[in-house]
Amino acid sequence: MLLAGVAVAFLVGANLAWLNPDPDAAAYRPSAVPVLWQYDADAGVEIVSAAYFPEAFLQYPERISRPGYPAAVHALGAAVATIAAPVRPLSPLEAAGVGYLLLKLIVVTTAALAAFDLLRRYVDRRAALLASLLLVLHPLVLEYSTTFHTTELQLLGAVLVLRAALWGVERHDRRAAVGGPRWRGIADAALVGGAAGTLMLAKPVLVAPLAVLAALVLFGRLLEATAAGVAFALPQVLAPALVVAAGIPYRNWEVEEYGQGVWLLEAAREGPTALLRGAVELLPDLVVAVAEFHGVLVPLAVLAAWSRWVRLDRRAATVAVLMLLASVAQFIAVRRTAAYMTADIGILVFGAAAATIVRGLDAVQRRTGTGPGGLPRGAGAVVGAWLLFGLAVLGNLPWVAPWDQQGR
Repeated sequence: MLLAGVAVAFLVGANLAWLNPDPDAAAYRPSAVPVLWQYDADAGVEIVSAAYFPEAFLQYPERISRPGYPAAVHALGAAVATIAAPVRPLSPLEAAGVGYLLLKLIVVTTAALAAFDLLRRYVDRRAALLASLLLVLHPLVLEYSTTFHTTELQLLGAVLVLRAALWGVERHDRRAAVGGPRWRGIADAALVGGAAGTLMLAKPVLVAPLAVLAALVLFGRLLEATAAGVAFALPQVLAPALVVAAGIPYRNWEVEEYGQGVWLLEAAREGPTALLRGAVELLPDLVVAVAEFHGVLVPLAVLAAWSRWVRLDRRAATVAVLMLLASVAQFIAVRRTAAYMTADIGILVFGAAAATIVRGLDAVQRRTGTGPGGLPRGAGAVVGAWLLFGLAVLGNLPWVAPWDQQGR
């Protein structure tokens, strides 16, 4: 069922042109057929950065500070080009396009499976499946499943980090039960931290990593926190060093062009009052962003938390609270009010909301049970309505046929 959800997400993403997703944008058209047309303004830079990695950074510096996707796409594209060479040679751009789609498929599929595997420990298995489907069919994933960009990681990155952290926790618990050596737990923490730090090279989604690190400190696992923190920072140091070693001047585009975090330094010079005032000014925008991105799922999630329909142990509850706090801090620090900047907490919201939905479906039907595909009875209508909602969000009226839209 989850794989079917992923397939639907990619089907919608590949055919965005039929939804008239951005009437004011000129689409990148890989072919005359309206499939895989790109509506994000940065898609051109993304594909070129991957096709001609890393030399493209000399002319297009936008991704110098976030080389994760270009590097991975370049490697995948090169592998595909090598395999396809005897049949049909691929240009660098064609190879990068195929590499991008493969990477997206890997990321979305892995995140969907990880979300289910993570949530089934804390909610009804049927709710975990429903939440994972809502995740992969969210408008953000529908739009960016085939878009040459990294925005889907704002939602899916936290899922990957949390599942990796849980892997480390479970290994620690098994060792503790038999009196295993602590150094292995420290090594696991470093491995998880390094993986999370590498993911940050694709998109700096810090909510889940910071929450996990803070939880380690709060629970007195200082050696593990130190190992994870150092390993997390290592890719952030090595990547710029490698860029410079390749003869490419390093730039942080997010700081230079978007001023992310800069306002904190400027306000700090004025004093704590300026910092507090700047943070408070952003709170209404935060509320709007949460409502816009998560919508009706928020009150459903709050109801589940209030009713204790989510089975969180002390460690999981601590991480969840820390994620909520870190999400607020991230929103304020980057001073970017786009709704997707609250996506990191999606795994929390979707999981809890799905628990409420399943309870409601069982109550309405006066029975519990599993319907087709492992979902609760009646959940098919919920998923269908969610998908229709996503299509409505992505579409624009009056409808304009793909061939009548602006092109580049």
